[in-house]
Amino acid sequence: MPPVAEHSAAGRSLGLRTFTILPVWLVSSATKAARPLSTRLLPKGWGSSQAGDARRESRWGLVVERRASTALIGAASGLILSLLAVAGARAQPTNPKNQPASQPTSRRARSVTPPLPSPTTRPTTRPTTRPTTPPTSKPAGVSSTPTKASAEDQLPRYLIETIEIRGNSKTREAVIRRALQVKVGQRLAVDDPGFVGSRYRLLALGFFSDVQLRLKKGSRRGRVVLVVQVKERGTIVLSDLFLGVSEATAAWGGLGLAERNFLGRGIALEGAFVLGADPDVERAKLQQAYWGRITAPWIAGIPLELSASFLCLRGSEFFRQAGAEGDGAPGNFLSSPYQRIGGTVGLGFELGRWVRMQVDYRGEAVEADIPAGAVWQRPDGRSQPIAFVIESGPSVLSLISAAIEFDSRSDPVLPARGSFLRVAVDASTRLVGSSYSYLKLSVEYKRYFKLGWGHIIALGIFSGVIFGEAPFFEKFFIGDLNDLVPSRSLGLNFSTMPSRDIFGTTIDAKRYEDLALLPTVEYVIPWFRGGSFAYAGDFFMRIGLLFLSSKDDLGVRDRPLAESIPVDLTIDAGLRFDTRIGIFRVSVGNGLGRIPF
Repeated sequence: MPPVAEHSAAGRSLGLRTFTILPVWLVSSATKAARPLSTRLLPKGWGSSQAGDARRESRWGLVVERRASTALIGAASGLILSLLAVAGARAQPTNPKNQPASQPTSRRARSVTPPLPSPTTRPTTRPTTRPTTPPTSKPAGVSSTPTKASAEDQLPRYLIETIEIRGNSKTREAVIRRALQVKVGQRLAVDDPGFVGSRYRLLALGFFSDVQLRLKKGSRRGRVVLVVQVKERGTIVLSDLFLGVSEATAAWGGLGLAERNFLGRGIALEGAFVLGADPDVERAKLQQAYWGRITAPWIAGIPLELSASFLCLRGSEFFRQAGAEGDGAPGNFLSSPYQRIGGTVGLGFELGRWVRMQVDYRGEAVEADIPAGAVWQRPDGRSQPIAFVIESGPSVLSLISAAIEFDSRSDPVLPARGSFLRVAVDASTRLVGSSYSYLKLSVEYKRYFKLGWGHIIALGIFSGVIFGEAPFFEKFFIGDLNDLVPSRSLGLNFSTMPSRDIFGTTIDAKRYEDLALLPTVEYVIPWFRGGSFAYAGDFFMRIGLLFLSSKDDLGVRDRPLAESIPVDLTIDAGLRFDTRIGIFRVSVGNGLGRIPF
């Protein structure tokens, strides 16, 4: 019950009658005029005690400001009404003994108490009764209680009069405004998803460590001002750090640097390199790669993201020529040197509040030096030709790729809730001048759940399939899926280590394959938030079941079914840090992936 209604009810119980109507009306009008953004801006379900606070934060992180005068007016009105009630009770006249009860004793009493009938006679007028409204009949199956959706539809909506941007010293206001999902002139309720979507979108830019949205009173009733408070973070970051050792390559290293907000316009400039020692593999040469990319959003005021990248690498891929399938000794491998030079141009655009699409064209000139007549000598004396899975001499890779992403994560680095979905298609055909014809499909999904005690569980799955004959560097690699095997760096492989094969299957023979499946479960314990240099840190533990095979191997089985399915366990645990200079991970998998056992 509103405060004014409560006081008027209390006044009636003390005998207060007609003289309370005018003060109550005045106080009620003043209260309504002074609190246009009081309880009406609070989310549904907030009690009257919560409505007296000076400011509140809703479940969307939306802060609603209110004037302190609301509380003062409510308290003053209660005091005035209480005094009037007491005064009215004391001033109530009584009937003299010798005067009929039907006649008032004074003119003042006549205005306060209406004429009452004699106790000995029946009233001359028939008492009026409140008319009852007959119940309206409803169709069968329709509930009389309002649904949740109808209740939310009845929430008051306010006009966004203007938007104020605060806290941005480097980032231009235009970059922030175009990322917002609420615009000036819209009428929205305080729990509209556009507010939380705007916050997530701004965090996803990578320019800010914190973003808060709040409302304040506008120029008149029904209008509000949206205040966007941002806290900028360092945008020149260490995007990649390549360090590793293996039996095949004594050491390799490199790094990547990125300026994600060049000149405050949202333009991203990135570059990376990696360099390795001479591999201890037959015919192998020193491996090196260089990569760069530029991304420019909103070209000439058009909401399109234009990107371009280049890649130049010289590598040596390792193929087995002796030993058992699970033997990763470098002496059992033969190297095939190759080169790749090319680039990518792409166009990105939004399809909805959480959905965006990216379309790219990639072209590369490839040249491979494949030894003629190379064979694999099996331990049982049999031999078979080595499948290098790349054309000998010069060739061209030309493909068109399209990807759709759905991203509702609360944070792009260390999310606590939301989901991420990416569906990608790569198509290479001779119609676009390619020497290879294949179709590559991949799906990645991850869902984050925040538990009641603050910890986070993330369920994820990755799957992919390739139809046709793709070059080996376009296939699914064991090191990119298994945390216990060194992954590729800028497309280069520096190790001959097989998968651990914990279950004793044929997974140790799989390196570059056409089919991949990896479901994972991750448990995260937040450590800290809000540092000046290190913005956040988490403990994590991830476990997954890896499947990797080729389509041809699925139809061939020379062992029991349980041992023929190429699956393995992947485990990783450690710390993740989001810092001013980049994102770092210190984990068990990084160490075990460099140790042969």
